Amino acid sequence: DQWPPPTGTKVYAIGLGAPADIDAAALDQLSSATGGSYEGADDLTGKSWFLLEKYFTQIFMETAGLQQIQDPFYTINPGDKHFHEFDIFPGDVNCMVVTYDVPGQRLPFHVESPQGELISGTSLPPGFGVRFRSTPTARFVEITFPAKEPKRYAGRWRVIVEHGGFTCAGDSGRDGQSGFLPRKCKPTKDPVDYGIAIGAGSNLRLQPWVDPATTYVGQSFRLNATLTEAGLAIPGATVQVRVVAP
Repeated sequence: DQWPPPTGTKVYAIGLGAPADIDAAALDQLSSATGGSYEGADDLTGKSWFLLEKYFTQIFMETAGLQQIQDPFYTINPGDKHFHEFDIFPGDVNCMVVTYDVPGQRLPFHVESPQGELISGTSLPPGFGVRFRSTPTARFVEITFPAKEPKRYAGRWRVIVEHGGFTCAGDSGRDGQSGFLPRKCKPTKDPVDYGIAIGAGSNLRLQPWVDPATTYVGQSFRLNATLTEAGLAIPGATVQVRVVAP
């Protein structure tokens, strides 16, 4: 029998194992009916591990009210720098940068504002706030923007990831160094894989839903959306919808 989706609760589903052994369509239907999502992973190694970390970050960002901007994976060679750009708008209040690390192979990264102000773990421009947390395979940097100073934070931001010929291991706590790194580092000539996720937080919220929640081929349904700012409805707004075939 079909399990009725819970009311007012998002369901996120994970399929772990060979695709032939998982009913991905059923899990996707179950989660999407509640506004959640589904993710599959063959195992808990390599890119699959990165993928699951990214998925849990996505769930966390949605719970924290952050809109995820980008979430790709990269390989960087010794001596190279990668620049990841993202846009922040005047109505945004904070952002979060998450890097996914291969265990024992952490690289330095810095966050640069549109005005060139640098947030590195050891430097913080006046008016900005930063909170940092790390796990064995991920580092989280949450940046709070200075109130009533959109000229300092609105615009094109950059995350700069650098492979300086060394990697670091361990927790990046109070004894960390510039680039949100732990102290324990060693030289390497090998390329390093890493992932990155960036999210932005705003007082502006768009809540879409479908009525009825579960539909079948040939049935009609209604698309709904509520737009609010700081919890108050915004009248007269225009919402655009793009429909694509499944």
